[in-house]
Amino acid sequence: MKNYLISGLLAVSALLPLSATAVPLNGTFAAAGLNGPVTITGGNLNTADSITSASLLFGVTGIDPTYLGEDNDFFTNADFSVPSAGTISLPLAITTFNPITNFLTWGAGNRFQFDLDTLVRNVSEPNFMNLYGTGEFRDTTNFYDTQTAAIAFSAQSVGGSISYSFSWGTPPFSNPVPEPTTLALLGMGLIGLGAARRRKSA
Repeated sequence: MKNYLISGLLAVSALLPLSATAVPLNGTFAAAGLNGPVTITGGNLNTADSITSASLLFGVTGIDPTYLGEDNDFFTNADFSVPSAGTISLPLAITTFNPITNFLTWGAGNRFQFDLDTLVRNVSEPNFMNLYGTGEFRDTTNFYDTQTAAIAFSAQSVGGSISYSFSWGTPPFSNPVPEPTTLALLGMGLIGLGAARRRKSA
């Protein structure tokens, strides 16, 4: 009798954690601005100190079937609220960046939330901005794990107006554009290589 009781308790204890365990999310989507206007402070887009707007919505422009070599949960999971629209929290200070809670929110009742914890300004042109950041993704229903995510944000100035787009994904993808220090080191390496070739030919 005691063995049956122990076996029953073990079976129940093994099942309980399964019912309360969140599952990891593997997902990505591309989005663009729905409204504005967006304004910048501090020179052109490449050197701007911050981006600001009274209210900024985004709409999804693309969802790939796969992400990081696996199924994209945004594409395959019918239970997942695909972010057809969401909100970006501004202003975004670039030069003196501070983490932003709920930088992105979407889903019914803002179910899905993304905090922007790090930000890198990539090399770009005067009329173009490219930013890369990472932070924490949360599902307020706790169905999906809390995990790290990444965002690649671009803005450009055309005809006096500013438009923007971004890609978001979790687990985080790598920074798609080299940082200025990386390009500087590459440039120094190329200069050194050229000098070495000149000495050899002499």
